[in-house]
Amino acid sequence: MANEKLTKAATLQVHVPDPFTRGVIFEDGEEVDMVIFDFWIEDRVEWERRADERLHEDGYRRISEWRTDGNYAVADIVRL
Repeated sequence: MANEKLTKAATLQVHVPDPFTRGVIFEDGEEVDMVIFDFWIEDRVEWERRADERLHEDGYRRISEWRTDGNYAVADIVRL
């Protein structure tokens, strides 16, 4: 049962399209939530730090590196 919960949690992803101000959260390929990033920061490292803070404020934690997929920043996340 614990492995099932971990596997299910690991299926969450946040997709953040350019200009990186709103993230759509997907679970098993279906949109389940949205996170608003009310900032725009050109420095990628600082943007990732602030995005992680916002995800945490909204009840999520990033468990993978941020990666680029076309015009999207994508990361795997879990619910807190």
